[in-house]
Amino acid sequence: SVSKRSASKSALLFKNFPDLVEIQEDNQRIVEQSDIVFITVLPEQTKEVLETINFDQRHTLISLVSTSNIADLARDSGLAFNQIYKMICLPSVASHDGVC
Repeated sequence: SVSKRSASKSALLFKNFPDLVEIQEDNQRIVEQSDIVFITVLPEQTKEVLETINFDQRHTLISLVSTSNIADLARDSGLAFNQIYKMICLPSVASHDGVC
């Protein structure tokens, strides 16, 4: 499931992967249906989004937010440090236009 936060991006994901993507209005519902949760919002939106979601011990949070750090993500989500991971998107590497 994906949130409707960015309607155009959600619609494109649904169009490209109709059997895999379900668009949800409610972030909490997405989390309740998931074990692994990816957060991909603008840095200034991270705290607000995480504080509105109730996570439990089965959840793993993966942040693609460029400026996020594990301590802040733990504080805002209520999850333990060992349930939180950072991921860096490198589109230029994926398309073989750069190196890391």
